[in-house]
Amino acid sequence: MPSSWRWAKTEDFIENVHPHALNEVNHVRNQRVFYCFAELCQELFDHVARLRQSLARLRLLLADSRDFNVECLNEAIDICHHGESMLLLQRRLAIGMGAYAFLHGKEGIEHAAHELSKPTSRHDLEQLCEDTEELITAFDAALHEDSKFLVDDVARCPRIS
Repeated sequence: MPSSWRWAKTEDFIENVHPHALNEVNHVRNQRVFYCFAELCQELFDHVARLRQSLARLRLLLADSRDFNVECLNEAIDICHHGESMLLLQRRLAIGMGAYAFLHGKEGIEHAAHELSKPTSRHDLEQLCEDTEELITAFDAALHEDSKFLVDDVARCPRIS
């Protein structure tokens, strides 16, 4: 697994991501045993897919309701969880500019989740949607860059007959 993907210390992850949705981050130091790189990638892609689904559900809820409701907050918490999990598995993305807005935008949602008496505003939820879209776009761009790097030269390789 490329070292740019991994966190060296739990403290580095906590300092950069400020996780609230993830219950445990002690597995950063003793990262789960992945049998192969493909398994790590599958877990990352699962979190990205769930992040996209939660984002789509939150947007639908915001379009259908005028007032904040608990369903919206639950979807926002899911977005924070899957976003943090994604950043746990992709350090390079977490320390890049693509995650910057998401990392700051999720703080208001996390405070609202802890203090249900002070609900999150519709504006904060809509901002989380935009910030999450930026995070997904940054992930897609990084994926494209990595794919291009891996396969561009393959087409230029001479064929062996």
